[in-house]
Amino acid sequence: MKLNRVIVGSYEVNCYLYFDEKSSEGVIIDPGADPELIADEIEKSQFSPKGILLTHGHGDHIGAVRPIMDKYKIPLYACREEEKLLNNSTANMSAFLGVDITTPPADIWIKDEDMISIGNVSLRVLHTPGHSPGGVCFLGETANILF
Repeated sequence: MKLNRVIVGSYEVNCYLYFDEKSSEGVIIDPGADPELIADEIEKSQFSPKGILLTHGHGDHIGAVRPIMDKYKIPLYACREEEKLLNNSTANMSAFLGVDITTPPADIWIKDEDMISIGNVSLRVLHTPGHSPGGVCFLGETANILF
């Protein structure tokens, strides 16, 4: 497995490209901002994204979702409890920063203990509310990695 970190936005959010080196297929986790920077890293890595995974729906973690979805025609995975944050800039706190960040509805609503399998990438969903109602972590058990 290959992991590339892209630091995005004024809050320096960690966006991750996590993919299988053999197939080059995998996921983008938390594309918070700077879609051009993320796309450049995707191209440089010769990575074929097959989905966007969100750990939570705050504005600093979702700012590049729409342009990345449009560019790569890939689905969005998020926890149902984040639905209000995804479609409401006041709820996701981006309005307080003077911007209106929202995303399309998730294509796939995930919940605790779901397994996300995309190519050779397998991640277990761990519901970890607190920072937000539908906050999740993604556990790559075979790679011993937690997002």
